[in-house]
Amino acid sequence: MAALFLPVFVIITGLVLPFSGGGPGARYEQIHPIVSMWLARLVLFGVLSLAMFHAAHRIRHVIMDLGLRHAGPVLPCICYGAASVGVVLTAIFLVGVS
Repeated sequence: MAALFLPVFVIITGLVLPFSGGGPGARYEQIHPIVSMWLARLVLFGVLSLAMFHAAHRIRHVIMDLGLRHAGPVLPCICYGAASVGVVLTAIFLVGVS
């Protein structure tokens, strides 16, 4: 899900909206009504949380491949803990958007 939707979000917010004209303030005015809908927030939360845990998993395995296999149970706690904090902060932010 993250692999399918995250590039679409990047293209829309990074390329389409900035080059559609209207200046920097126009992006907020275009995105805010969409993010204000609960279904869009739920999809955004799902995509971002899956992307964070996917990134944590990949970072953990890259660190293990670099030779830090002896880190044992500390490495997964750090990687997945950081992803969990990111998910909680994302939820707090998306609930706070009105």
